[in-house]
Amino acid sequence: INAINPKTWHGFRVGADLNATQFSRSNSLEGLRVDLRPNVNFTEDRAAWFVDGNASVRYTNYDLRGLGQKLRKERTLPTLQLQSGMRLERVTDNGLLQTLEPRLQYLYTPFEDQSSLPLFDTGEPEFNYDQLFNANRFSGMDRVSDANDLTLAMSSRWVNPATGRVRAEASFGQL
Repeated sequence: INAINPKTWHGFRVGADLNATQFSRSNSLEGLRVDLRPNVNFTEDRAAWFVDGNASVRYTNYDLRGLGQKLRKERTLPTLQLQSGMRLERVTDNGLLQTLEPRLQYLYTPFEDQSSLPLFDTGEPEFNYDQLFNANRFSGMDRVSDANDLTLAMSSRWVNPATGRVRAEASFGQL
């Protein structure tokens, strides 16, 4: 269940994500994982720039059994993510529209030892440009990556203004 308040208050919105999953396998640790992530989001998006912020707390609870044991484990981690960027455009000599899009992000999640938590469906996806701006470097809900990161990136596109077709695109970034 993902919910977000459709109304904003001075650019702020509140929301929450809830996931409950029952894992079951013979001869293995199994059980219920409940993951709750309430959040507050701020967005200001104009034609030439944007600012986006998100503060959340991820609470994950495990009720586990199997392999001769019953365990109850939990984790609570806050995350703060702040982004800003610009959208600059110019028409080139050959009539293409060129964009220049600098982007900056700060991400903070404190470290917590999660080695005692099971790994049911979590992994590390292949790293790509979009991963620079993810709040968690893991897929799934069993791990939350710690971060105290600053990301700086730049994208540029050459677009045919008549068709909207992108002729070329270049992006680079540093985490």
